[in-house]
Amino acid sequence: MRWLVLLLTLTLTACQIGKLKGPSAGGPSNRPPSTANPPDKGPVKVSHSVQLYWSRPLTRVNNDPMPEIEIGGYEIRYRKLPGSEFQSIILPADLVQYGLTTAEPADRYEFVVAVFDQDGIYSDFVMASP
Repeated sequence: MRWLVLLLTLTLTACQIGKLKGPSAGGPSNRPPSTANPPDKGPVKVSHSVQLYWSRPLTRVNNDPMPEIEIGGYEIRYRKLPGSEFQSIILPADLVQYGLTTAEPADRYEFVVAVFDQDGIYSDFVMASP
């Protein structure tokens, strides 16, 4: 089966560890705001969002047509480099994009995608390219 487009895009999001502090139980204070630096709340955890896009295959490996109705779904595999074991995500046939969050930048991971038909026959896995 052929893949027409496989694209990997990156975005960064940040999340702070810890709880936000709301107003005290006694209500608002009449004191002027402090000009001192706020206390250190510890390290900031950064997560990395990866968005994968692809087009459904139009033909099989042997160039026979691949009707959309015959697509069973997609499998995304990803792993942290070097050499970790792949983790797998199975997606339904109607999806042609998927986003996931990684602990480190996407260039430290390998992403591959394959399509499978209603009979469970897989295409070759295709490596995502940035």
